[in-house]
Amino acid sequence: MIHIEKGKKENNKIEIKVTVEHDQVQQEFNNIYHELSQKVKIPGFRTGRIPTNILEMNLGKEYINHQVAEKLIKETYLEAIDQSKLDPIDVPKIDLVQIDKEKPFIYKMNLEVKPDIEIPKLSDIVIEKKIAKVTEKEINEDLERIRESHGKLKEVSDRESKMGDFLVIDYDTFVDDKPILMVQKENK
Repeated sequence: MIHIEKGKKENNKIEIKVTVEHDQVQQEFNNIYHELSQKVKIPGFRTGRIPTNILEMNLGKEYINHQVAEKLIKETYLEAIDQSKLDPIDVPKIDLVQIDKEKPFIYKMNLEVKPDIEIPKLSDIVIEKKIAKVTEKEINEDLERIRESHGKLKEVSDRESKMGDFLVIDYDTFVDDKPILMVQKENK
């Protein structure tokens, strides 16, 4: 059995304090001691018959407390969320407040929840339609750009070249009346 206390909601974040009853904490400590005595090998003791004080000496009280806290949080997290009637959108940040086999287990969760959104009535929404103004000059400029991009070159032989024409020429380069072979280009 758990008891929860909800804090104030600020910026879509809320803190929940979860208290797990002493009986459940004591039962979980006993389960962890039993599991660890089955897994751990300590010289002079048979597997499954290691006293709790020897386990605490060899593994450390912090390690055992961490194992119990992890298991209790896993068991009580969903129940705490259901009781609080919250809809978290992210993994909570959890802070341990109290863990002792002789007292209730207490931890805090900092949750980020969905924001409260008020949807206005559709009839209250006014949208101003903007009409783009296009000038004759802008239309002609765009048409000319399209024309140039799709235009094809065709050969003209009945007049001299003028500004704006594309020319294709062959040339040779000479230095002191001697041709330089590397600077010879055709159709450039």
